[in-house]
Amino acid sequence: MTGAAVVLIPFARPWDIRWEAFSVSVAPAADGRRLPVLVAYLWMVLIATVVAYILGVHAVRRLSAAVGATVASLEVVGGALVAWGLVGETLSGFQIVGGLILLSGALLAQTATRSASRRPVVAAS
Repeated sequence: MTGAAVVLIPFARPWDIRWEAFSVSVAPAADGRRLPVLVAYLWMVLIATVVAYILGVHAVRRLSAAVGATVASLEVVGGALVAWGLVGETLSGFQIVGGLILLSGALLAQTATRSASRRPVVAAS
């Protein structure tokens, strides 16, 4: 993550951020309640990054390598579906095909792992 941050800093250009934007309040909900931008930002960092990363690391420890890799690859497809359902994000044809390839690979990995674990172990004589 640190390496990615170092590589992306020139593209993100944090020095161009208007820092006064963090001192204003916005109304993200339809009920009109106002929330300071800084609070929303910290909430996003804490929940969407820190807690998600910690929970993901602990979950992968409890899974086999094949299941962990499958779950990690399905995260991208799940994120795309959530973005489509919640905010109306549209997917291009290439993205849909890529998602289908990913789902096919995950299914193939799971069936191969399942059938490999069913084979009896033959002891060498």
